[in-house]
Amino acid sequence: MTDDGQTAAHGFSHIVHPTDFSAGGEPTFVHALRLALAARGHFYLVHAEKLEPGEDADWTAFPGIRSTLTRWGLLAADADPGEVHERLGLRATKADIPDDDPVDGVLRFVDRNRCDFLVVAAHAREGLS
Repeated sequence: MTDDGQTAAHGFSHIVHPTDFSAGGEPTFVHALRLALAARGHFYLVHAEKLEPGEDADWTAFPGIRSTLTRWGLLAADADPGEVHERLGLRATKADIPDDDPVDGVLRFVDRNRCDFLVVAAHAREGLS
């Protein structure tokens, strides 16, 4: 079901992408956003990283949803947040999980929020572990 009560034809509408804002996660962000856009669903961008007391996440260190959609030619550069849903059918939510264990934090987020598809990055490895 999408946020407006419609069932997506492909069976998923809520895409969760946890990130620590590292540069290596940008391709995964792009894939997750494309999936949510194709689904005309809900995209959860979840910052999952241990933060020190009083430290805030730097959301500007990662590509923005609207700026990415603008770069793709889907939104005007001066589009307001409401146009993302009105024009593209995409809902977007940013969440910050300042947890001592980011994996546990993401699991709690997924447990409390609908998640049809979880898009995560993996560290590239060479050779045998």
